[in-house]
Amino acid sequence: MSSAVVRVPDRVQEEIQTASRVMGRSAGSILEEAWNRFKDSAEFEAELQEAQEVLTGGNIEEITDLLIERTARSRAQSVKETRSEGSSVAES
Repeated sequence: MSSAVVRVPDRVQEEIQTASRVMGRSAGSILEEAWNRFKDSAEFEAELQEAQEVLTGGNIEEITDLLIERTARSRAQSVKETRSEGSSVAES
């Protein structure tokens, strides 16, 4: 089993630890199950296939566009999560 460090947002870590205590399961087994469900999802498969096709094609412009799009999507998701966390704190 790998001991590599993977950084996750504090909120996710707290939720996993809570689920671990409530369910009587290890945090690792919960993360493994979540990953397996995600990697089997149609969304992940489509995204992976798109990335493989672009990389296989070798067109640097397409690769750059894909990376820019993924970065923008990731940043937008981070902003959304940050705003969501802020409103949760304000409601408390």
